[in-house]
Amino acid sequence: GLPGQVRSLRSIMQTLRNKAGVQHAVPRTQAVVFEEAEEVYEPWLIGFYLGDGSSAIYNGQRRVCFDKGDLSVHERIAAILGKYEESFRRSDDSRSNNKTTSLLFPKGSASRLWETLTNLSLVGVSCLDKFIPLQYLRASIEERWQLLFGILEADGSVLTTGRSFSTSSPR
Repeated sequence: GLPGQVRSLRSIMQTLRNKAGVQHAVPRTQAVVFEEAEEVYEPWLIGFYLGDGSSAIYNGQRRVCFDKGDLSVHERIAAILGKYEESFRRSDDSRSNNKTTSLLFPKGSASRLWETLTNLSLVGVSCLDKFIPLQYLRASIEERWQLLFGILEADGSVLTTGRSFSTSSPR
């Protein structure tokens, strides 16, 4: 290709298209590899939580809810928690079209998921205030992909016009 140039937005807009099509392009870059990435807990699960999860203490029990997804998604969540031998009770609400799974962690029991959400300042955070924690932004390339897959699994969709993602959070 041609060597790169710095151009003003006005110049780009005035010469954006010609008979051959689009005249300007930004080259793709490689993903950033951080030298000392922190270990992160289950990026796909945290991504899914950021997309459609909620958490609170309810009647003295720690509760984490996942509001969307088909049965395979909720089975995947249970399998992830099973890897850590977490003690939880699963409560499914199938009255609506969107399956809801609530995970209830008994008072005093250890929960890596709850501890992670607490340490990330995500417990009780509304959809308007959710954010991607810095250690996930600086995680390995594969972990960042898994985080994105979780977010898209919860809040993404494929339409006849293309793919779509929506969020309520300005962050």
